[in-house]
Amino acid sequence: MEAIKRIGNLVAHHPVILFAKGDACQPRNRDSETAIDCLSECLDSVLIIDVTSDPEIRAFLPKWSDEQHIPQLYINGEIVGDIDVIRELSDSGVLQQMIDTAVSGPTQLAS
Repeated sequence: MEAIKRIGNLVAHHPVILFAKGDACQPRNRDSETAIDCLSECLDSVLIIDVTSDPEIRAFLPKWSDEQHIPQLYINGEIVGDIDVIRELSDSGVLQQMIDTAVSGPTQLAS
């Protein structure tokens, strides 16, 4: 159950996090490569966790999210979705907006 706690901490403390098979330099499957490509404009803002190097996270991530597929993208502590959702949001231009908003934080109103 330590893995569940680690996943929760990662998701809670990083505005944008991608759990993938591999990393930005060496994706290990087509879906992870596609997800990283969709995030290419903002990779500096994305923490990528390689689940292949952490078997506990890989095993417990589906229990954490109720999502069986990897990659999984989280923004502001909430699951965005798997590769199909990531691709759809990227194609529509919404993904970049979501990430920009998450990284910049809440908009502050002038007094």
